[in-house]
Amino acid sequence: MNETLKTLGSIISAERMRIPKCNRTKFDAEAGGLFREVRSALEIHDKTRIRVLLAFWSRRLTFLQAPSCHFAPPFLLRKKGETIEEHVNRCYEQGGF
Repeated sequence: MNETLKTLGSIISAERMRIPKCNRTKFDAEAGGLFREVRSALEIHDKTRIRVLLAFWSRRLTFLQAPSCHFAPPFLLRKKGETIEEHVNRCYEQGGF
């Protein structure tokens, strides 16, 4: 598990350099959420959840590489039990746009 997280951390750090500076705060918030969710999925050996998270992240990186994405709030992963309104408020409260 630690090796997987170390590899993921290295990949995230490398991808960060491809993100325009105006979007890095948003990237950092979203990457932190992704990392925590992957770690949780690893702990319970949920390979399907990990695949879904990494596929989402791959698509999200494309969006974050666009300089104009700084107009949108960060898209944080929705927590279990969190209402849609709570999720949206948390995304806007994070800032980064």
